[in-house]
Amino acid sequence: MKKATVRDVASKAQVSTATVSRVVHGQRVRPGVKERVEAAMAALQYRPNLAARNLRTNASGIIACVIRGLLMPELSPFIRAAESELRAAGYTLLLASSNEEAETQKELIERIMRQGVDGLLFTATSDEGNVLKNTMENIGLPTVLLDREADFLADSSVVDHQNGIRLAVDYLASLGHRRICLLTVPQSMRPGRERVLAFNHALAANGIAADEAIIQDHFLDGAQAALGVAQLLESANPPTAIISGGMTLLSSVLRATNMLGRKIPQDLSIVAGCDSELAEIFTPSITTIRWDVWQWGTISARLLLERIGAKAPLEKRQWIMPTELVVRNSCMRIHR
Repeated sequence: MKKATVRDVASKAQVSTATVSRVVHGQRVRPGVKERVEAAMAALQYRPNLAARNLRTNASGIIACVIRGLLMPELSPFIRAAESELRAAGYTLLLASSNEEAETQKELIERIMRQGVDGLLFTATSDEGNVLKNTMENIGLPTVLLDREADFLADSSVVDHQNGIRLAVDYLASLGHRRICLLTVPQSMRPGRERVLAFNHALAANGIAADEAIIQDHFLDGAQAALGVAQLLESANPPTAIISGGMTLLSSVLRATNMLGRKIPQDLSIVAGCDSELAEIFTPSITTIRWDVWQWGTISARLLLERIGAKAPLEKRQWIMPTELVVRNSCMRIHR
């Protein structure tokens, strides 16, 4: 069987070869045209030679996404939304994990640069000091930082963690809690710094002395965090409420309370730092700080596509995802 050509597809779909090319490259066409061209391609078993296209355009058609870890179900909507947006524009998403290790991250970035990807979505293991700044200066390709900052050396899409933490502390304080614990990732990452800053400000605004509260800002590993929470709950002056700031820390808090036989909210009130299916279906359902993770993925991909397609230099941009408090059943009023 003779191999089908672009001309064959154009003839069958009754469009121009330029229109077929636009469909193949993921560009916009009139309503109904895309479906007609794709039907013709399927009928003729036409397979575009993307490798040849890449040689001509000096583009790979691949976008890399490097995140801290793959065992984060809360990130699934972000990945699916970004992948959908990029696929519609003709790109394939390549997903990789640094596993929280700076050396692994460095090797991944070097490998990605050698492979010649067209852009990068990037959650760095740290954005403290000059490490991330140096990395960004060496990358040399369109990049969107995910909840990280590097003095506007790249576009970024970040979460308003400060607002979420303020809302959580205000809510717990309104229920009479003063011995509140903030559990978060290290302050070497933007989310940790933002949460700690907002936590201290919110304590002061509610008349809670800093030494009444607890900040645990050194947990990444779930097992380590569960052990730390268990130790806190068994201490002489345990917290009456915990804010589990971070995508993966709620399970650690629940594991610790289960291990010790503590009841929620009778023995401990909990606010999760990120909404999730676990928070929604757990009994009792968990009050959470929520932002639209799907929208976050969509906007991050669009920022990157705009950067790739820019005909003239663009100012570095930052998109801030708003947060809200979703009150469920995991907190109760205490009386002193």
